[in-house]
Amino acid sequence: MLDDKNSYNYQNRNLSEVFKELQEIKNTPQAQQAYSKQANKEKKVKAKKNNIRKMKFTSDEFVSMFSPKKSSSNKNIKTNDLNLSQIITGCGIVIVSMAILFPKDLSFKESYAKSDTQVAASYELNRHRLNVQSIISENAGMDRVKEQVVEDRDVEFETTYSDNASLPKGEEVVKQEGVLGKDKVTAVKTYENGEFVEDTILAKEKLSDPTEKIIDRGTSEFLAKHKVHIGDTMYFTDTAKLKDKTDPTGTDVAEVKKSIDVKLLELPSEEWAKVSFDGVEGYIKTSNLTSASSTPNIVEKNRIQRILLKVNIGMQLNKTSDLTLNDYKKIFTGLSNDKNKVFENNYQVFDKDSGLLRKASYQDFAIIIDRATSFGLYKKIFSYLGIPVELLKDEKMNDSADLNVIKNVIKLIISIKDNVFDKNFKYLFTSVARSFLYNLPDDVIFNYFEKNNFKESIIYQTCYTISKKTDYLTINELLNLIEKEFDYYKKLVTIGDINNCIIKMEKIKSIAQSLEEMGYTIDDFVEYLENIIKEGYTMDYKPSRNSTDSVKIMTIHKSKGLEYPICYFSGLYKTFN
Repeated sequence: MLDDKNSYNYQNRNLSEVFKELQEIKNTPQAQQAYSKQANKEKKVKAKKNNIRKMKFTSDEFVSMFSPKKSSSNKNIKTNDLNLSQIITGCGIVIVSMAILFPKDLSFKESYAKSDTQVAASYELNRHRLNVQSIISENAGMDRVKEQVVEDRDVEFETTYSDNASLPKGEEVVKQEGVLGKDKVTAVKTYENGEFVEDTILAKEKLSDPTEKIIDRGTSEFLAKHKVHIGDTMYFTDTAKLKDKTDPTGTDVAEVKKSIDVKLLELPSEEWAKVSFDGVEGYIKTSNLTSASSTPNIVEKNRIQRILLKVNIGMQLNKTSDLTLNDYKKIFTGLSNDKNKVFENNYQVFDKDSGLLRKASYQDFAIIIDRATSFGLYKKIFSYLGIPVELLKDEKMNDSADLNVIKNVIKLIISIKDNVFDKNFKYLFTSVARSFLYNLPDDVIFNYFEKNNFKESIIYQTCYTISKKTDYLTINELLNLIEKEFDYYKKLVTIGDINNCIIKMEKIKSIAQSLEEMGYTIDDFVEYLENIIKEGYTMDYKPSRNSTDSVKIMTIHKSKGLEYPICYFSGLYKTFN
């Protein structure tokens, strides 16, 4: 680089600085002129130094240049053969002598200047010394690599937006997902030191077009205000009538009570909405609609209103009314027929044991019905309302699980005693294995018969032990032995209601005792049980009674001898046959 004195800084220049300097000389006339002057000056100084150096010969050296040299290895001198080096040396001396004798010759000066000018014009001489070590250390680590690739590249898709009045304002829904296109691209990739720096595309071929992404943008302020969408539930803020069109003068379609729920079907405008009320469709002004978000207590109001629509004298008791106990209290409070304020003031009863009045509880109530066929309906209603109830009636045990298990165990014992292992034996074995006595999985039962090793099972071994004693056992003794060997009562825990299971077992033993007195054998007893189950004969038993706080329901026949503070009689309006 040129300094202020048109000189050059030769030290510590790298390759980029040299290139920059050459560019400056090439493009700047002042720099070219200074560069030429400096080059001419240095060339003249160098030439003078060379002339002076050539003149510094001693007399002996000058003479020796023209004297023939003597060979150390050969004494004979060959005068007729001149050495080529001597001729060249002589010519050089003559030229140097002429330069010394005529240093200011004009023609020579013009020729010399002309020669210098031609050289300066033909070449850009790099007069400055380069810092080679710096250039090498700076550029030796650079690794620039180019590679040509052919690859498939994604083409971005466009995204378009469309306004949708059926969406809440500000909400966006993707109507169509965008799909990237594909191009086959031929390109040159450039890397420096392993890092990608540029990409030059040479050719491009379209493989597939991109598919635009379409987004619906909501504009409905009504939907946004109530935080609802088409298809959601909304509620009437006041009793109003549905219209057949979006016009106040339209025909009435149906009347909808206050707080009743409707389904939002359409939104023709911000002022009108199309709704569905229990299957009836019509139009209503949006100002008459609200949502659970806008009016949080509207949901409970709607539930009550729906209940009131169902409660009437002709309501069906065998269908769920959705009423809770608190609902019933609200409904029955203030009734003119409730003269004693049973529901409102928590009616009090006289306690015979203490001789004092106390608050009535569930166990003080009894419902007397005219026939047992209504037990199921009453139990269902009371259970739904969360009211504890107890049915005072005899239960049938014809198809009870424990009765079938006892029957099949006895038949399995008889089959093993008789060495009968037919299809019926497999059925009996499987029935007992699946029962609450063992609860074996099906794959284990299947393996017993697949490998024919059922005799190794605990079921077979237990039945086989009992079968050896059946010849001298009575029916009751057999039942007692089954209870013991099969750990019957302990395993009853798995099916619950142990008390009633024990009562049913005692009922079976009572029947067995009666049959023994009539001369029945064990085989006869099994046949008797099968006939009861098969023919549907009634085998009643009295389930255990608990003293829990519950409403008692019974027939008139079962109520004899019992006493309750509060009794309700149901079904008295029916005529007797």
